[in-house]
Amino acid sequence: VSQSAYHMHSNEEVFPNPQSFSPERWLNNPKGPDGTRALSNYLVSFSRGSRACIGLILAYLELYVALATLFRRFDLELFETTRDDVDFALDIVVPMPKKDTKGVRMVVKGCID
Repeated sequence: VSQSAYHMHSNEEVFPNPQSFSPERWLNNPKGPDGTRALSNYLVSFSRGSRACIGLILAYLELYVALATLFRRFDLELFETTRDDVDFALDIVVPMPKKDTKGVRMVVKGCID
């Protein structure tokens, strides 16, 4: 038995407007669709329970540090990137992009010291 993180995170009953960037959905201890459990219980990026990824805390730490450093040091702008370039073509265990995608491309507009 398996579960797709992409399909869980795209479920509109759990995450209204799942494709929109809305970090405010996590403010004020939000509840899931049943109204009792925390919304964070439905976040399954690294699985849940006894089968959860053993490196979950390290992965989050690396993401926070890398992204904070990137956005603090550089003024970035998207370059010739469309929604089609980042949508998944296949998601079984690991989401896979389309074979002909260019991915997310950025232009460094400046460096912030």
